[in-house]
Order: sequence, then C-alpha cells, then structure tokens
Amino acid sequence: MQLTFSLSWLSLEESQLQRFVLLVMRSRLPLSFTILFLAFVCADTVRQSATSVQAILQSINNFFFGYSMLQCVLVGRHPRLWVLMRELRSLVQAIKADPGEKPWVVHTRRTSVVLSAISTTYVVVFYVHMCQDTLFSEEPFVPLWPFVPYAGAWGALFGRLFYGACMLVWIPTSVCVIIALILSLAVPAGLHHALAQRLRVTDAPGRTLDVVQDVVAKHQRLRLVTHGLTRYFSAKLAHIQIASFLTTIFAFISVICGDVNFTTAIFLLPILNDFLQFSYLSQELSDSSASLARSAYHAATGGSVSLPEARALALVMMTASATPALRCRGVGRLSLATAGKAMSKLWKVISLLRDKL
Repeated sequence: MQLTFSLSWLSLEESQLQRFVLLVMRSRLPLSFTILFLAFVCADTVRQSATSVQAILQSINNFFFGYSMLQCVLVGRHPRLWVLMRELRSLVQAIKADPGEKPWVVHTRRTSVVLSAISTTYVVVFYVHMCQDTLFSEEPFVPLWPFVPYAGAWGALFGRLFYGACMLVWIPTSVCVIIALILSLAVPAGLHHALAQRLRVTDAPGRTLDVVQDVVAKHQRLRLVTHGLTRYFSAKLAHIQIASFLTTIFAFISVICGDVNFTTAIFLLPILNDFLQFSYLSQELSDSSASLARSAYHAATGGSVSLPEARALALVMMTASATPALRCRGVGRLSLATAGKAMSKLWKVISLLRDKL
C-alpha cells in the first residue's frame, strides 16, 4: 500500500466512497448520537446516585467513554486536520520525486500499515464486542433508561438498538482519527529520514547548492506541517484518551478482584494499543529530526562547503535540532522513556491495590 494512497484516503475527497465517508463524519449523525449518549448516561448516573458503587463506577466509565467519543467526533469534523493531511500528502509526493534510493519509503509504509492494522483491528473488535453486549446481554454495560420503562413494552429493544447504532456510527470516525494520528507521526518521521539521506551525499558534485536549498525549502514545509499536526493532536490527545486510561485502570481493578473475562481482557489493551504505540511514534519522530540535524552538521563540516551552503545547512541544523514530538496533558512529551516511567508508576499503583484488596 503506497503512502500517498493512505494519505489520499484520509483526504477523503478522491472518490465517491471517500466523499461518502467524509459526509458521514461531518454530518450531524455521529454528533447527535454522541450527545444523546452522554445525556442519557449523565441522567442515569444521577438517577443511580443512591445505588451500588459498582453501578456508579460503570456510569462514570460510560460517561468518560462518551466524552472521549465526542472529542473524537469533533476532531473528525474539524477541517484543519484534513487540510494538514492533504499538505502532508503533497509533501510526500514531492520528496518521493527526488532522485536516489528511497529506503525510507519501505520503512515508513511498513510502520504505518502494521500499526494502523493493529489499531483498526482492536477498534473493530472492541466495538463489535460492545455492540454484541448491548444487543444480546441480559445486563448490558450501557443503561437502558430512559427507554425502560418510559417506552413501554418495546423500550428494551429501542434502547438496545439506539446504543448499538451508536457503536456502529463511531467505528469509521474512530478508525479515521486513529489512523490520521499514526500517519501524522510516522510519515513526517520518514520524510525527515529522506531529507537526511539527501544530505549524506559526501562528494561535492552530488551535493550542490541547489540540492541544499531544495532540502531547506522542503524541510521548512515539513516543519510547518509536522508542528501543525503535533500541536493539533497534543491539544486533543488527553481528551481522546481519557476513556482508555480509565478503562484500563478499572480493568486492572477487576483483575485484582478476580473478575476476569473477555471484556476485561479487551479493556486491558488500550494502554498498549494507544499509549505505547503513540510514545514509540513520537520517539521515532524526534529521533528522525535529530538525525537530519546530524546529517546537516556532517555535510557542513565534511568537506569544502561554500558560504551559501554553510548558511543553508546551519538553518537546517538549527531548526531540526528543535525536535518535534507528540505531547499529552498530564504526561508531557511522549517518548519511550516517558512510557517506561508511566508503566512503572502504574505497576506500583496496581501492586498497592493488590496488597490492600
């Protein structure tokens, strides 16, 4: 699968099917379902304020799940994201047209496809399982109120169908937003490696002033797109992922209490599927930018360099040294080191709960 094909799908304006997906995502249908879901969950939480703690925790979990989905729907409806993705696709096409070998294409495509496939599989399995639980379980995890008892004999059926429809409507939005986030990190990392490779040409005839100026111009475009995407997702990531963090914590508590089933196993996966994955991609993006800065340094000091070349390479060194990264409020700059510290703290909390319960 070509990178430009993946980015074209996320541009969502190339064919009738893509325009239909865009129409569904930007329509009021997902937003209306999500707002109604939140309203019913909030009302049910207030209604069950005097019932068991388990019911209240389930209502809180449902509320934050709906809140995360609302943020995901709003991200999918925002035109700025798709403008940035189209600019990223244009930049991929421009850099792929450069002469020379392109090993970065294979690596970037492999990373994007594998991680997108893992995330898509998890999202589909998660929503299908939740939809099955909603439709066929005797006690679904979502509240059937107010359909029961206010909708009469058909209330239970109407409630199950409404929440099942919510799950189905959320699938395309969730998949598109997650894949957009993966490509927003993986593709710029590959493009940084591509520019670094062009600067690693050691012979003077192969690295002319025109080549250096072309790298500088493309790096300026890449820097603007990369910072635009990372800043956009950094402002949204905590809101999108809050349900995943809470779900994982509740799942760990269930495991500690001995309540282990297939639903618990699914709820344990978000921290691996999301947090560690995004931390790895953020680390890869930072490392690729640092690699470009090192390549510019070696190009500037490895032989006879004219003054205009030196100035251009110094500009690349200065800008590429400020490595971009994805950030998450409450966690900070995402990297493998940050992920390791977060997992260590989580394990300490789990160990403490295991000793107390």
